[in-house]
Amino acid sequence: LQEVGREWCGELHKYFAGKGFHFVHSGYGESYNDYMGVGIAFPTKQFELVDSVIKRISESKTWPKQPAAAPMAANGGALVLVTKPFAAVTALL
Repeated sequence: LQEVGREWCGELHKYFAGKGFHFVHSGYGESYNDYMGVGIAFPTKQFELVDSVIKRISESKTWPKQPAAAPMAANGGALVLVTKPFAAVTALL
């Protein structure tokens, strides 16, 4: 299931348990969206939960460093064109 908030988790646990399923939920959202996340249910007669690790993928991967600022960023995002040395500078947006 996708987009499952905390408000629904208790009801879903109760529902699936009554049907012979185990429900695992991982909330990754923010407080404004009730910590929405994903959940999965599986039948306990067919499967046994041996281990459960709930982890955010973004926290388990080493990400490359951010690249250096682009040359245009130093000029506030404007491209500067110099027409002649020591002459007027025209800023093109």
